[in-house]
Amino acid sequence: PGAVARELCLSWDDLRALGRDPAVTFGAHTRSHPMLAKHGIEAVAREVGEGRERLAAELARPVRHLSYPVGDPTSAGAREFGLARDLGFETAVTTRPGHLFPDHAGHLHALPRVSVNGCHQSRAALSGLLSGVPFLAWNRGRRLNVA
Repeated sequence: PGAVARELCLSWDDLRALGRDPAVTFGAHTRSHPMLAKHGIEAVAREVGEGRERLAAELARPVRHLSYPVGDPTSAGAREFGLARDLGFETAVTTRPGHLFPDHAGHLHALPRVSVNGCHQSRAALSGLLSGVPFLAWNRGRRLNVA
């Protein structure tokens, strides 16, 4: 890995140490971070499978959860949700904004999330996101955004 990755990213040893905490769960991503919906299903299955296998091998533990690369509706949709289910992932998260509701129990491979990134680092911004009000507007009052 390059100097930036060594400085800013956790090493496999760091991840193994973190994984000893029973409260820590690791989820798969992919091998190379493609927008999955832009590729054929075989390539997508390889990307997801190889990412999961590498993580499981390095951490010596099963990987039961997935986070879609990019994760918006143009990069992960019904096909990718079905693939995650078929590959045996228990859950998968998108980057579609929202909170969890009981109805999500039927859509465990299309879960929304609250994205905490460089745009939302202040306490006030995070408080607003956690309130759910921005997502109510973003999702036009719908609790589910899984299409």
